[in-house]
Formats: sequence, C-alpha cells, structure tokens
Amino acid sequence: MNALATNYSAEIEQITRHITEGIESWHKAGKIVADLLDRDAEAIEKICEACPMVTPGILKSLARIGRSELMPELLVRQGIAYAKLRELPISMQKKYIKEPIPVLIQTANGPDTLNVTIDNLTPKQARQVFSSDGVRDLAAQRAWIADNTFTILPEAESLPYEVHGKTVVFTRPCKLTRSDLHALLSQVR
Repeated sequence: MNALATNYSAEIEQITRHITEGIESWHKAGKIVADLLDRDAEAIEKICEACPMVTPGILKSLARIGRSELMPELLVRQGIAYAKLRELPISMQKKYIKEPIPVLIQTANGPDTLNVTIDNLTPKQARQVFSSDGVRDLAAQRAWIADNTFTILPEAESLPYEVHGKTVVFTRPCKLTRSDLHALLSQVR
C-alpha cells in the first residue's frame, strides 16, 4: 500500500464497502426489474413514469445484471471497448475484464501480437478485436484489417483549364495542340 493509501486506510475501507453495497443493490434492483419485465412487457415505461431519474437504458442494464447477463462494473465504464464487451456473454465479460486480449498489429518487420488490457484498447483496436458475437482470433483480425484498410489512390489528373460559360480559365501552365484548342473552343458557349 502506498503512503497515500496508508494515510486514508479507514476512508478507503468505507469507500470499498459502499461500492460493494452499491453493486449488491444493483443486483437486487436488477432482479426486481427482470421479474417485473417477465410479468409486464411495459414495466420499463411504467417505472420511468414513476421514477423519472432513471432511463429505459439503465433499467434494461439493471435487468441484465439481475439476470446475471452483465457484470455491474461494466455499467460504469465508458468507451467503445467497454460497450463492445457489454454486448458479449457474461463468461467473456468476466474473462476479458481481467485478461489481456491478443491484438494483431503491423510492424516494420511484419505482423506481431500485443496482449492489451481492455482499459488500454484504442477505439480502432476495439473495433478490430470485437465482433458482434465475441472476440476475433488473430486470423479473423487479419481479415478485418484487410477489409478495413483503405488505399489512397492518386487523384485523377484534372484538365489544366476550366470552362465557365464563355470564359476559359487556365488553372496551370499547359501546352495545347490545335485539336486540343478546337475541342476547348467547342465547349465555350
């Protein structure tokens, strides 16, 4: 324990206890919401009318916690990686909240693998790693990278002039042949 934690050990113990009690309360509330939803499909709307400080999204998340489909810690974490993890089965949530995820990266020497914790995934890595039904293996990540890598093609060479009604504006120095001039004059109205 560092010096700051030692100086505040009683307060830290209280904070930990209150957070634990809060998570237990989320489980209890979630079980009630899930039970109400099982009995009444409109329960969420009715709860929101009676308790305007909650949103339908919060109630749906609480119901998932109550049904043991969502880890409560994921409810308060923000970012695309956490949003993707919330969509997965609880077994994967439990695994990847603690374990690093293999991420395929491209280096100067070719592909390599980094083990990255959920907290440290960049938004692009989160999109690369998570699919709608799980975590992509390295081969699937390679395919995702190939599908999502855009090559920038050189712009098509534009004409050295623009025709505006009866006026020709030269945008850069150029050489025109007699047939080029004839074609250009045919465009002038």
